[in-house]
Amino acid sequence: MKKLFDFDVTLKDLDSLSQHPFDKVQVIMTFLKTFWFERSGGSNPEYWDRVRVGTIQVFLDDDNHLHLDFHTRFSLTNYPKITEILEELRGPETLDI
Repeated sequence: MKKLFDFDVTLKDLDSLSQHPFDKVQVIMTFLKTFWFERSGGSNPEYWDRVRVGTIQVFLDDDNHLHLDFHTRFSLTNYPKITEILEELRGPETLDI
C-alpha cells in the first residue's frame, strides 16, 4: 500500500462521527468523545474544536482501493473493563484479523 497523506481528527470531528447511523460506530465514537471531553477540560468550547484525538491515514492499495485508517491517541492498556465492554460490540459478522 502507498500512503497518500494523513490528517488530524479533533473532538469536534468525533462528534459528527457519533451521529453515524450504525449503532456500533455511535457507541465507540460517543465513548471516545465523552472520555476526552470529560477528562480534558471539555467545558471550554474552543477546546472541543482544536484538541487532536487521533489521525486518519489515507492509503491506496495495489488494486487502487482507497483505505482510511483511523488511529486514536487513546490506549486501552490501563482500562481492561473498557476492553471487555468493546469486545461485547463484536458480532458474528466480525472477523479476527
